[in-house]
Amino acid sequence: MKKILIIDDAAFYRLQIRTLLEKQGFTVIEAENGEKGLELFRNEKPDLVVLDNILPGIQGVGVLKIIRDHTPNAKVIVVSSASNETMLKKIQELRVDAFIKKPHKDVVFLDEVYRVLEA
Repeated sequence: MKKILIIDDAAFYRLQIRTLLEKQGFTVIEAENGEKGLELFRNEKPDLVVLDNILPGIQGVGVLKIIRDHTPNAKVIVVSSASNETMLKKIQELRVDAFIKKPHKDVVFLDEVYRVLEA
């Protein structure tokens, strides 16, 4: 069973994604900020990270950079309601596996989760 870490400050989004992923048989752990997310990433070693870009404290790009520095092949999907060109460029430079713009359809999200996990 694959383990997925959700790092997002919006409790309603974490619940929505947790419910969706658990129905698919995934184990889900979650964090409400980048610091807690990084702690869980180190301790739990998830198969996939679903990372919001707008977070309190360390922003998503900063979390992604730390993840890449320590685990270059970690699988990461960035989700965000904001998608300016500078942010997208930074995410691409850090080799994100997928970028999904919020709001998104469940089927689009699940397609990306399965694609990234199978890559």
